[in-house]
Amino acid sequence: MSGHNSRKVPLLAAILASIAITGGGCTDDGGGAGPVPAKGPHDPFPADRADNVPVVQHFSWSYSDTTADSIFYDVYLGTGYQLPLYRARVTDTSLTVGPLLMDTSYRWKVLAYSSSGDTTRSSTWQFSTASSFVFPVGIGHHWEYDQQYISDGSGPGEEVLTDTVYASSTVDILSLDTLSDTMETYVFNYQWMDDFGGGSITDYRFVRDDGMYLYAYSGGWTGPPKSLADARTHCEFKGMRFESMEELIRTIRTGKVRPQTSLGPDQIIEDPPIREIAYPLSVGIRWMYRDVDLGHVWNMEKEIVGKETLTVPAGIFECYKIRWFWDMNDDGEWENDIAGYDYLSAAGIVRRLVQVSAPITIINEDGDTLWTLTEYSDRYDLTAFELK
Repeated sequence: MSGHNSRKVPLLAAILASIAITGGGCTDDGGGAGPVPAKGPHDPFPADRADNVPVVQHFSWSYSDTTADSIFYDVYLGTGYQLPLYRARVTDTSLTVGPLLMDTSYRWKVLAYSSSGDTTRSSTWQFSTASSFVFPVGIGHHWEYDQQYISDGSGPGEEVLTDTVYASSTVDILSLDTLSDTMETYVFNYQWMDDFGGGSITDYRFVRDDGMYLYAYSGGWTGPPKSLADARTHCEFKGMRFESMEELIRTIRTGKVRPQTSLGPDQIIEDPPIREIAYPLSVGIRWMYRDVDLGHVWNMEKEIVGKETLTVPAGIFECYKIRWFWDMNDDGEWENDIAGYDYLSAAGIVRRLVQVSAPITIINEDGDTLWTLTEYSDRYDLTAFELK
């Protein structure tokens, strides 16, 4: 027996040594065990062990293989040991990744393979994401939304009204434009369509360290709800008159009623500019959005009230939940029968929701009440996006 054992031990040692040298027995998991061929993907961006990486980031790597006609890449990305496939058959040595979770450690690697079937892989790289983000501003960015406007109420004969208008919209950042010869702004173009028609508006925004600002706009908002619109009617809401439901909802959303200064053909300046988002984003930060002392129709403030993971048709997003506040009566008290929320992710606005439970009265030209709306909601959900 002792002679038999003395022959097996060197054989086992040789097998183990062979495995250690060749990497035999390793699978294509996230561990990165075994040797990495010198020609494998290398020079990653973000660099290995980078920190404070934006949650939407352009990833890249280097690779060259002059013997292959076509090269494809499978990118693996995750937070655990086993890395799931993030994107298959990438044809370039770069791609946009995200939005990722904030303040999270990630690992990633790239598998390269040729049309002839040869494969090689990178090391497994690591990075950690930033604890916050800013609104993604860049030329070529594109967002798509589904919208619905729901009104519930009754008529004078106790008729029950339930009215829903469906719409869709797109937002594109078209270019940079210098206004007033000094202010460089990003040009945001909004277009929408419903069963009654469509429209568009252009906003001009700039970004500073303390936030994103609306500087000017052009075009008029003529979106839904059109099914309740009639040239012979007007709306009354909290003691105020509006010529249409469109005007009422536009004013609730924007509060833009104040003296206007023209910058040029169809360009209206916001003077002073409106801070739409305050940086740095963090729960509890609050800021003035509209101010009656500056000519706005009512005071409005915004506050980041929490974080929430939201699921919409475009995917699952980690969001800051931004609440809107209105003081429509200018009595120093915020309205408790109207609420608005923006859900802001690193991919942009994921959802916008405005809910009104104060009565909205639709009155005809003779002064008769046609409808009294007791509930109204206005909701946008992100369906697709592309960040260049």
